[in-house]
Amino acid sequence: MEREIQALCGQSAAQLTSMTSSFFSVQVDGQDATAATSEFNTRELKHAFDSLSLVVLDAARCHTMPDALASMLEDSGMAADQIEAIVTPYTANFEKLRSQLRRQATELPHIVDVAWRLDYSIKTQTQERIHAPMYHITFKTSQGAGMEEGKVQLTCTQAELADLVSQLKDAQQAVEKNTA
Repeated sequence: MEREIQALCGQSAAQLTSMTSSFFSVQVDGQDATAATSEFNTRELKHAFDSLSLVVLDAARCHTMPDALASMLEDSGMAADQIEAIVTPYTANFEKLRSQLRRQATELPHIVDVAWRLDYSIKTQTQERIHAPMYHITFKTSQGAGMEEGKVQLTCTQAELADLVSQLKDAQQAVEKNTA
C-alpha cells in the first residue's frame, strides 16, 4: 500500500522535476531568472514537493474533484501551466489515491442503522421464573465510503438499556458543551 502511494508521489515528483523551470522563478539583480534544478536549493525543492504532495493528498482525502482543485490553485495565484501539471496526474490517479487513503485510514466505525426487538423471557435454564423483558439491539456500522459494513449486537435488560441511554445522553451533552 505504502509503495503504491510512494509511486504516485514519485510520478508527481517526476512531473515537478520536469516542470521545475516553470515552477520556480527567482529574482537575480532585479531581473527574472529561472533556477535550474542543480542550482536550486535542494531543501527548498523538497519543501515545495512536500507541500505539493500534501495539497494533492489532502484534496484526494476530502474527495475534491479535479475542477475544484484547479479552481483553488488558480485562486492561490498559480499559473495555468502549473495548474495543468498538477491537475492532470491528479485526475489520472484520483481513484487510486482515494483507494489507498481508504485502506490506510484509521477511522472508527460509524453507526449507520439501528435495529431492535423486545423479547419477554419467562424462564432460563438456571432460573425457573424470570418474567423480564430483554432487548436485542443490533448496530449496523460502516467505516466510510466503500468500506465493509459490520454489525454490533447486544442484549440487555430494561435497567441496562436505561443506563446505556443515560450514558449516551451524557456523552451528547458533553460534545454539545465542547463544540458550543
